[in-house]
Amino acid sequence: MMVYLQNYQLLPYERTKELISDLFNHNVSKGTLYNTSNSAYNKLEKFENRLKELLTYCMVAGFDETGFRVLSKRLWLHSCSTTEHAYYEIHQKRGSQAMDDINILPRFKGVAVHDFWQSYYHYECKHSLCNAHLLRDLTFIKERFKQSWAEDLINLLVKMKAAKQRAIDQGKSSLSKITLKKYQTQYLSLIHI
Repeated sequence: MMVYLQNYQLLPYERTKELISDLFNHNVSKGTLYNTSNSAYNKLEKFENRLKELLTYCMVAGFDETGFRVLSKRLWLHSCSTTEHAYYEIHQKRGSQAMDDINILPRFKGVAVHDFWQSYYHYECKHSLCNAHLLRDLTFIKERFKQSWAEDLINLLVKMKAAKQRAIDQGKSSLSKITLKKYQTQYLSLIHI
């Protein structure tokens, strides 16, 4: 519970100590909290390695990285996720050095869904643009350059996502061939150069 409170609920040491005291009438030290968290971390090493191995065999996985600061030092939180699993690792680097050290992407053979940042192309898997990033970029094009095709593509992508969700809600595993063909024709007409 102490590990859960600090690492999932993000309570600091003093608040965790206070809660343990209030609920259980038991005083714990910061050292006990640290040692308990460190023990849990060490026990999760085997799980972490198995999770990373599992992710390398997935057909599709999302990859991302985001920066943050700790004591004014820039660090990067890297993620790899599927609908069932998620792995996060903090690294001092953002690019391929971090991705190599984390060692999921170098072994990944499925479709990597990401923001098309150049570092991802160092890896021999298939690549797909994340729709959230695509929608963000299309919104920028629409607003900045007043391109009507960008708004049309946004509307089509949102419509396709809603159709997919309706099919899932109805217990279907895919859209009909007719519906897929209709969306493909609309998509190709929008991106036709």
